[in-house]
Amino acid sequence: MGGTRLDKKVKPPLARNLDILIADDDFTFLNLAESALAPNAARIDMAHDGAHALGNLLDQTYDLAVLDLSMPQNDGFRLLSYIRCTSGLSDLPVVVITSRDDEEAAKEVNRLGADLMLVKPVDWTLLPSQISDVVRARNEGTEAA
Repeated sequence: MGGTRLDKKVKPPLARNLDILIADDDFTFLNLAESALAPNAARIDMAHDGAHALGNLLDQTYDLAVLDLSMPQNDGFRLLSYIRCTSGLSDLPVVVITSRDDEEAAKEVNRLGADLMLVKPVDWTLLPSQISDVVRARNEGTEAA
């Protein structure tokens, strides 16, 4: 009698060579996120507030934006709203990573169209695959449209 063959779910490869914008006013978080996302990235730009993030979005092209909600000079809610309402940015995959774990924030992030919301502290070992899943899903959605 032979053994039972178990079908293993094959994990898709990481999305690579992404141009990523990370916006957070916590410099430690920015550095940790940059290190965690390095396997996914061709380029990582970091913004320490919403105004700089907006400037980057207007000057550069990105494959993904990672936003904090609580930032000075344009918080993450405003930035996300701007992204979703702006031609050329509206299809940009957006991941919100925040310390806000309240239902009101989660509902607003969902309403504004974030692809994923994570609450700090982040599991840095999972972040590259979570980012890959978001980018893959958004790209499949825009290709089907």
